[in-house]
Amino acid sequence: NQPVTQLAAGEVAINSWLAKDLEVAVGDEIAIKYHVVGSRGDLPEIEKKFKVGAVLQLADSPASDPGLTPYVEGITDAKSLTDWKQPFPMDISRITDRDELYWDEYKTTPKLFMNLKESQELWQSRYGDTTSVRIAQKSDQPLQQSVDEYRMQLLESLPVNQLGLTVLPVKYQGLLAARGTTDFTGLFIGFSFFVIAAAAVLIALLFRLGIETRVRQMGLFSALGFSARSIHQILLTEGLIVAVLGTAAGLFLAVGYGNLMIYGLKTWWIGAIGTSFLTVKVSPVSLVIGAVISLVVAIPGMWLGVRQMLKINPKDRLHGVVLDGQTMQFQRQATRTRIRVGGSFLAVAVLAMLAVILKVTPSSEAFGGFNWYIVSFFVAGISSLTGLLMLYSVLLNQLKQGVIRGRGLSASFALGIRNTSRNRQRSGVTVILVAFATFVVVAVAAGKQNPTNTLPDFHSGNGGFSLVAESARPLLYDLTTAAGQKDLGLSGTDAQPIRELFSQIKMVSFRVRPGEDASCLNLYQTRLPTILGVPEQMIQRGGFLFADTPGENPWELLRGKTESGNIPVMGDMNSLQYSIHKAIGESIELPEEIESTGQMQVVGSLGGSVFQGVLLMSEENFLELFPNISGFNYFLIECDPTQNETISQVLETRLISLGFDVEPVGKRLENFLAVQNTYLSTFQALGGLGLLLGTFGLGTVMLRNVLERRSELALMRAIGFSNKMLAVMVLAENAWLLLLGLMIGSVCALIAMTPQILSRGADVPWQSGGLLLLGVFVTGMLAAMLAVIEAVRTPILATLRSE
Repeated sequence: NQPVTQLAAGEVAINSWLAKDLEVAVGDEIAIKYHVVGSRGDLPEIEKKFKVGAVLQLADSPASDPGLTPYVEGITDAKSLTDWKQPFPMDISRITDRDELYWDEYKTTPKLFMNLKESQELWQSRYGDTTSVRIAQKSDQPLQQSVDEYRMQLLESLPVNQLGLTVLPVKYQGLLAARGTTDFTGLFIGFSFFVIAAAAVLIALLFRLGIETRVRQMGLFSALGFSARSIHQILLTEGLIVAVLGTAAGLFLAVGYGNLMIYGLKTWWIGAIGTSFLTVKVSPVSLVIGAVISLVVAIPGMWLGVRQMLKINPKDRLHGVVLDGQTMQFQRQATRTRIRVGGSFLAVAVLAMLAVILKVTPSSEAFGGFNWYIVSFFVAGISSLTGLLMLYSVLLNQLKQGVIRGRGLSASFALGIRNTSRNRQRSGVTVILVAFATFVVVAVAAGKQNPTNTLPDFHSGNGGFSLVAESARPLLYDLTTAAGQKDLGLSGTDAQPIRELFSQIKMVSFRVRPGEDASCLNLYQTRLPTILGVPEQMIQRGGFLFADTPGENPWELLRGKTESGNIPVMGDMNSLQYSIHKAIGESIELPEEIESTGQMQVVGSLGGSVFQGVLLMSEENFLELFPNISGFNYFLIECDPTQNETISQVLETRLISLGFDVEPVGKRLENFLAVQNTYLSTFQALGGLGLLLGTFGLGTVMLRNVLERRSELALMRAIGFSNKMLAVMVLAENAWLLLLGLMIGSVCALIAMTPQILSRGADVPWQSGGLLLLGVFVTGMLAAMLAVIEAVRTPILATLRSE
């Protein structure tokens, strides 16, 4: 032992057998060649030169100990050198008789020794820098007793997790996972937003129409001495009683609506959740909360309607006036302001679109994975929607001016359009509700994507790659090299065509630490997702679309450690936000088997990428944390899209034993977007329901207008207007409001979604969307027929006498 411990750097000690074979002595120089384990299954050969510092005798020497070499099955237990079951290619012809003689006499006794520190520097790996440990026997006890004592103390002191055994609270983890990644309460409220909004507006509108019929009664109350506060309390109490009764009935309908939603998620929209194991659970607390929220939604509209009505002078109320003079004066003063504000919004919309067309707007990311082009057009859509609705309110004032000239149905049609300005508040609310609902429905429909049609793009969700592959068993070799193809069994009579095929592709291989699926396809809550080790090749290459992540090449953020000493990781924005519930800068705990005081820290997020459901970590940090994981299980392939089918067939056929599965990147993205597209379809359907409610509200307004103008309609019939002319007039009024709302909402939504519509991956359902809008229009016209029937049924003589 003494000569070995005294060796200097660059010196080695050899035994006498090797000294005789090489004919060297102390002070001579020898060369040593050895293999090291490469990162991709290769075994590169390295040559080092050392100086002989000592020659060790084998007879009665500590150097003559076969046990110094660790036990390796198939090697150390072989009877001869030719019987070795070596895991790497070896030239058996170089074995001489003298080598066999040495093996017969000394077995695995080392021929060369060197300093421990230097050998650890040369031959350390991600598994460690020591292959065996020798333990001395206690001098005062037998050998077997020392062995037993050591074994006992080792087991007591060895951490359980180092043995691969982890104690997990199964029920607790199951309960955590069962909470899910999606809050279905918020999801249902989001889906039903326009149903709720339409119902709230409809409540306010119907209540206002109801108290307008009693405006003379309210004037009489004031004339008899009732205070405004007392009248307000009486009417609001009546409304509250009706609201409570309606809420009680609505609770029963709510259970049915919930069952309908769950049935839809398990059948029509199953792509949104990927499972049919959903049931409705009704609890008294949830019903009480829903009832309270319903009342909170209903009461403000009632309160505001009564308050506005009480502003009218009691004398005017006795005469049936439903708009106070101050309100009409305010509307006249607000006309110029609306023109200026509406024109300003339209100017903003035009400037935003021109900036994109003239390429003044940068094409870089703005926020959340959206570039400035998308943001500019969405601002243009919202601005044009606001501007057009403001200018429409001005148009209502202008419709009252001028004389309608003509005869027959055309004159009735023009008169119906002008009638929309008689009660501008009703008409304005109706158009605004229909326009906003249409905007959302059309914008949602236009947001659907089909990435299978997209081409590889360096700065997109596919990162310029055409294929993505995964293998059940790890690949230890580089598929793009001739040596790797040979080791993987891709050589043979068709080796040359395969080699030519693979010379046209670029492949990036990732190491994989299996974990839970954190994509949108997983309904349950994720604790620790699958982790991919990103090679330096990928970091240097760059690419992909990032969200809220600075830097020309955000991949470089994965190198090294963060300032706080944590492991930097990245993930797809959707996975981080909805599945893992982590934002940039927040930490994620490492697996329990990792003995580390640090954590993983999110340093960036990708937008709509093929990496949804996993975390990305540099290969350097990956090997440090998970040294026992060998090979590669995840692959991205950059090639000509026309070669996708050929490459997929070759890889899957020739690597079937490894469970190799290849899929177009567009198809993988389509699977991820299936959830998003299904949610959009759900939102579109329920948004359409809200639009229908708004349409029924419009029909109610029309019916109310007819009832208010019964005497006028009777007079018109008395002076010669036919039933057909009155029907055209009423229908024209309804059609004008409905068409205007549909057109404004649709056009502005298409402006907002122009970049998406023009993109190659757009999958806009023009046919179903058009049918939905057509169905809304037809429903609105059918609802207006009730008003038409009422208009033509008005008895002429009795109505005129009642006046």
